[in-house]
Amino acid sequence: MDAAIAAEKRIKKWPREWKLNLIERDNPHWDDLAVALGLDATRV
Repeated sequence: MDAAIAAEKRIKKWPREWKLNLIERDNPHWDDLAVALGLDATRV
């Protein structure tokens, strides 16, 4: 959990363009990942 929190804090400091590039690289169609986790995407 500590590593996840540290990664989140690090990513929050990145410029918006870097974050968008990260999303585009790993999820180019901007698929709703909540569905893959079995969550109701309308409530997330």
